[in-house]
Amino acid sequence: MDTAQSNSVLRVYRHASGTSDYTLSLTLPGSSGALTYAYVGGGFWQRADIASGGESAFRFNAFTYGVETPDAAVPRAGSGAYAIDLVGSLGYGVLESLVGGGTLQVDFLTGQIVTSGEVREVSTSTGATITSSTFVGLAQLAAGGNAFSGAFAFSGGDLVGTLDGRFYGPAAEEVGASWSAANADGRAAAGVLIGRQSGAQAGNASLASLTASQIFTGEAATLGASYDDASGALTATGTTAQPVTVSYDAASGNYIVISGARTGVFPASASSSGGDQLTLDALGGLRYVRAGRWSSSASSNGITTAVIDSFAFGMATAASALPRTGSASYAVTLAGALADASQPGPLALTGNGTLRADFASGAIATSGAVTASFTDATNAVTSSTGSFSGSATLSSSANSFTGALNLAVLSGYNGALTGRFYGPGAEEVGASAALTATNGAVGAVSLVGGTSSGSLAAGSSLAPPEVSGTAADGYGVTGLPGLSETLVLLTAADREAITSDVGFDLYRKAIAAGTVQARIYDAGKGPLALSYASFAELAYLANDAAAGSDPQRWYLPFGQRTTADQMPRTGTAGYAGQVFGTGTVGGADYALGGTSSFTVDFARASAAGSLAITGSGAAGSQDFGSFAFQGAGISANGFTGALSAAGGAGSLTGWFFGPQAQEIGARFDATRTLANGDKAVLSGATLAKKAP
Repeated sequence: MDTAQSNSVLRVYRHASGTSDYTLSLTLPGSSGALTYAYVGGGFWQRADIASGGESAFRFNAFTYGVETPDAAVPRAGSGAYAIDLVGSLGYGVLESLVGGGTLQVDFLTGQIVTSGEVREVSTSTGATITSSTFVGLAQLAAGGNAFSGAFAFSGGDLVGTLDGRFYGPAAEEVGASWSAANADGRAAAGVLIGRQSGAQAGNASLASLTASQIFTGEAATLGASYDDASGALTATGTTAQPVTVSYDAASGNYIVISGARTGVFPASASSSGGDQLTLDALGGLRYVRAGRWSSSASSNGITTAVIDSFAFGMATAASALPRTGSASYAVTLAGALADASQPGPLALTGNGTLRADFASGAIATSGAVTASFTDATNAVTSSTGSFSGSATLSSSANSFTGALNLAVLSGYNGALTGRFYGPGAEEVGASAALTATNGAVGAVSLVGGTSSGSLAAGSSLAPPEVSGTAADGYGVTGLPGLSETLVLLTAADREAITSDVGFDLYRKAIAAGTVQARIYDAGKGPLALSYASFAELAYLANDAAAGSDPQRWYLPFGQRTTADQMPRTGTAGYAGQVFGTGTVGGADYALGGTSSFTVDFARASAAGSLAITGSGAAGSQDFGSFAFQGAGISANGFTGALSAAGGAGSLTGWFFGPQAQEIGARFDATRTLANGDKAVLSGATLAKKAP
């Protein structure tokens, strides 16, 4: 052991002779602090062989090792975020050190991994920082084992290579990977990334309020165009379509965008860095899909080359939750860019229209108006108007559609349209198209939008509002239709003691747009005692609703949701609970009751169960029978799937609440044809707690 080179985080071993000098450096174990981890270690094996003439052959090996997570214990649902350290060496005549840190995010359901952070090149002779840059990595977790591999790059993509690693600890508490990168001028680098899970990872409810790191996917269209600096003439064009990955890092607020071979790291607010600029369009009332554009430019030898990605990304609808009956109409916004010889630079595209989806047949059609505009050096704007139209076919087994888009502005553009639906029940849609014209002009556009009021697909609904808070602090309601993300706060002053009853507190509040009423379950006095989960029966009647209209009504579980790091990864658990809600049969109203049961296999990330639903009302009692719920995959801290029964069907969406998923809260909608031919329509919530 070389005590002179060893320190509090590295132990160095050395063997030297007249013709060789070998060292082995190993990180030390620990539970906190940089480079000291409980289950993963990093190592560096350096070998120098010295020839008789004085020249030397040098080799540097970087590796990670440790107590690996068993294959069966690697999570296959939810997400994880790890704070990581980077250490390595860069060789180019002189060997310099590389140090830094950042984050590593993983979507355990899809296996996608994104890592990014800062790397500094440090002089081995003086200890001074020579330069610093951003590193980015994209990898894929193996479907059946504990291993991931992918690409790694830093120094603005100047050095590129590979990344290979795995998870460590009984339940993937830590991560380790080795990486290497090189470039054409002969520089080569190698090193390690090691880290641990970084704090609680609560799930994001929507794009409007990102509080946790998360990886999103979507579709991108990319155009490239070159312009002569002197004449402004368009000299070369190209366009392509490809998947896009957008990773949000809650620790730094950064967005990491990966589109094909391009990678970029951007702060949360719109800004430019060098020749790169990321623009994320305002949500405008959308909650699950967002449009963005990533533009960059570079000049060389009198030619300026522009590259623009137009993309849509967000929280995609699970394939099992995608409607397969009925239809829906979406109000969509088009955005993007054109490279046309009529102007000495890219033109901006904007537009609005509709997209209609027939979920039964899979037919999709879209159309609308579009404007192409160019702003010159004096800020004078030149605009041309036109239209867009397209059609596509929805996959019969997956959440994806493909087709064609036509753009009639300046020239006639055509290209492939690809997209998917977003939100728990396909409430929103996003797509992109890479376009070309016969004269060589190119375009790249995105389409995003939400379900139009009054045109819902059968079996689906608009994105429900959200409820949070406590009786002591007040309950907040967001996402009411027509109010975007406006917060409605229900306090003790809004509680109606005379209409509240045992187990439920009723709140009523008049706002400028209408009246909000919330009947909130009191877990301390209700039929099922709970510590973490509750639900609200929320009703909203807008002032401009037609006379005699019933209020819009939702059943919304809320409370202390289980964070990703607290979700069990092994074993099974059973839950027993109660059913609440409302039902109608032949014009008669019923208050729903009954019981629920769930069985959850955390190792396989699946949930199954059943609802035994009863009803009582002025017409008497009614047994609506049992609905089965099975085969639902757990994603993050929740699950969504179909309800089935003889003569009946429906859907259920649930979440886990409390540390170690102690409780379940879920909402459901179902229909059933009774023995006498009457159709029962049932909506409600169920709360359940883990069996001892």
